[in-house]
Amino acid sequence: MIPNSILVTNGKGGVGKTSLVANVAGLAAASGWRTLAIDTDPQGNLARDLGVLEAADDGTNLHEAILGRTSLAPITSVRDRLDLAPGGPALDGLTSEIHTIMARGQYLTALTLLETALTPITGDYDLIIIDSPPGERALQTLAARAAHHLVIPTAPDDCSIDGLGAVFGRFQHLRTEGGNPELNMLGVALTLTVTQATAVQRRVRHTLSELLDDRVEVFASTVRFAQAAAVACRRDGRLAHEYEQVALNAEPRYATTGPVEAYSRAATGLASDYQNLTNEILTAHTNHQLRRPA
Repeated sequence: MIPNSILVTNGKGGVGKTSLVANVAGLAAASGWRTLAIDTDPQGNLARDLGVLEAADDGTNLHEAILGRTSLAPITSVRDRLDLAPGGPALDGLTSEIHTIMARGQYLTALTLLETALTPITGDYDLIIIDSPPGERALQTLAARAAHHLVIPTAPDDCSIDGLGAVFGRFQHLRTEGGNPELNMLGVALTLTVTQATAVQRRVRHTLSELLDDRVEVFASTVRFAQAAAVACRRDGRLAHEYEQVALNAEPRYATTGPVEAYSRAATGLASDYQNLTNEILTAHTNHQLRRPA
């Protein structure tokens, strides 16, 4: 188990998981935390969100490091104090390779592959945040075996909440029988919310409270559904607070005769959402770390 690590995962895609990882990592680094973001998803979108897709290796180094063939070598200085171990298509075959190792009777070795790859560089960082794929159970388990803390993002729809329930069941199994009794649930993050739909949010929080039996915190801060801003952020490789600054500094239409890019008016609200949620996540992480026995 890597003490300073947070895993962000859900059993369903399309809940804003990778965008959450990118923004939490970027904001943590901006506030002084030496941060490593790790993308275990074969889609490799974390490098796109951080604007370094051309420098990424499609997950080749991470794949080889997990299998013990090389040392993990993240892309450094993606932002000040932020490094990235990118994912991508090279991770596609990792599940079958993990199963092969298990079939040889090396079950515990297979479960600790990511933890083993991370251990030599753990001391270089204050925070390691891991993005895991929604549909790859073996890769989710690998990441959960290495992680100390868990954050589950969910959209306010039944399918996403069902995915959350599946992950919570796996979390309980990992704590009791999967070799990681120190895996700690930091909380559930509501994403893709419509800010005006307070009744919907109340209903979702009530459903989550019943589903999780009041054992898990649902963070007070939510991330709004702001499609235009989110699409622009991913397209340009900007985090929400970076997009907000570009939008605020853009020349008004009346000040130029040339083409002017239209920026979403939701930029400031989206940036604020991510900042507030990041504050909650990092506070929960810090408080739990302080309560750990020396």
